[in-house]
Amino acid sequence: MSSIQFLESFPSLQQLYLHKYRVVSMEEFMFIFDTCLDLQLAAISLHIDRIPNTFIRPKPYPSLKELAIASYSHPIHEGTIDYITQKFTGLCKIRIQVDSSPEHDAYNVAYSRLLETHLMRSGQSYEFQLTFIHNDGWTDTENSSIRIDTTRACLSSIFGTRQTSSNIYHYLIVRVLDDRAKRLKLETCLKKVKIDLSRCRTEISLPHAGIGSQLNEYLDDTASNIYELHVNGLSNPKEKPLQGLHTAIEKCSRLEKLTLLACKLQSFKGCLSLSVQTVHINHVETYPTFFKDLVVSFPNLKYLCIGHTTIVNDCLPVKPVVIDLLNLNLESLSLYNLKQQHCDFDRKPCMILVTTSGKTTYFKKCLFDNPEKLTREDAIEEEIRADPMHQLHIRCRKIHQLWLYGIKFEIN
Repeated sequence: MSSIQFLESFPSLQQLYLHKYRVVSMEEFMFIFDTCLDLQLAAISLHIDRIPNTFIRPKPYPSLKELAIASYSHPIHEGTIDYITQKFTGLCKIRIQVDSSPEHDAYNVAYSRLLETHLMRSGQSYEFQLTFIHNDGWTDTENSSIRIDTTRACLSSIFGTRQTSSNIYHYLIVRVLDDRAKRLKLETCLKKVKIDLSRCRTEISLPHAGIGSQLNEYLDDTASNIYELHVNGLSNPKEKPLQGLHTAIEKCSRLEKLTLLACKLQSFKGCLSLSVQTVHINHVETYPTFFKDLVVSFPNLKYLCIGHTTIVNDCLPVKPVVIDLLNLNLESLSLYNLKQQHCDFDRKPCMILVTTSGKTTYFKKCLFDNPEKLTREDAIEEEIRADPMHQLHIRCRKIHQLWLYGIKFEIN
């Protein structure tokens, strides 16, 4: 394809995909929408080297609902971004894929302005995706600084402005990547779930190196509008411990739910959040002291779910694993697929002892069978025969609902 002029033959076109044709000037970019007046979707590759210093304010183009732009060799100029912001007043979905470059430093405000403007205009739903590509990884200080500045500006737009409204529930996912990852992404999606409630799901991907400090840099005063935080380390093959999450959690002063997936954490010591009521821990390696710190860090915890988790027990001689939640009054405790380095509780017969308010309820788990509740007499016999490494002790002030491997039990 040698010229964009072919579009003159398709004035009523509604969907346009120009992946192999590179738009090399703002004149070409504007020609597309001056020629095709009813486009609803446009996917365009940009290779614009220069743009005019000024633009006449463009005539609104409300029919376009979805816009995808890729620019691999050049940054997208601020003027282009502002043109998009002003012209496409009906956009519901924007995807931008751009090569990370020091030249982007000047355009941080433009990206956030684009996002903020369309968040303000959006009705019931909205999607925005910004992907950075950097073939040399993210160890380069200059590129890391640019990405942090741009992401911070965009997050401030998401969690600030109109989004401070009490009828928007903000949910932030942090995806931990290997430090050699080539693509880092920011994505946000706003959907109306009830007449008076919208849910805003935002996802950012970060390299593992210094993730705690980076997250702290991203989250400014608007972090107080985040109600749910999900940290996903499945894409971090090195399984290095995550450092510095405490401050980020504390910045989210209205945080209600925390999910840790495939994160290596030794302790929550030093962290305090009075707002957190729900914690989900999955595919995590931790230590018995982790749970004591959890009680101190989240004193108002009501719902705790622990699954696919290895509890490292270094005691010699081997002692039973103890999950000590002594000061908590839990509405629900759910446990499944637990192991310690000496015993997989799914594959070896084990005893589970749950003590609340000084009373103990006994359970037996045999291989792949569902756990069963034991009488005190049967439990005493089992405990005498059981190896200490095949015992799991749970201590809590009160548990209103206990779920073991998906089965609900009454206790005491």
